[in-house]
Amino acid sequence: MDDDEINDLTAVFLASDLAHEVANVYGDRVGVGIDPGFATQAVFETFRDLLGDPNEGPVIFLALASLQLRRRSVLPPIRDAVLALIESGDANRAWRQLDTGMNRQRKAALDTLADLLRASDGP
Repeated sequence: MDDDEINDLTAVFLASDLAHEVANVYGDRVGVGIDPGFATQAVFETFRDLLGDPNEGPVIFLALASLQLRRRSVLPPIRDAVLALIESGDANRAWRQLDTGMNRQRKAALDTLADLLRASDGP
């Protein structure tokens, strides 16, 4: 998968307001040279109250995985957490809508993300 395809996939996972906020916190830090691990920690600190929420928590993790994938620096704990969310169905349930066509597209995006994360070697 080339950079344009990864950027298109990432855009799917950054579409919500919360995911956009995650991208801002993460991007502000890595954009000035802060290590991805520390930038991830800043996201966790900023959104700590939402991490355990069954609807919001998966959004945070999916956004982080997408951002890290785009930068080719997927941290193993993020990769493993997102794979667990996808495999358990929690990621899809957090994203579910009434539009069945949209649900199929999102499920396909989750499957693609899982494949890319499994193939990633980490930072």
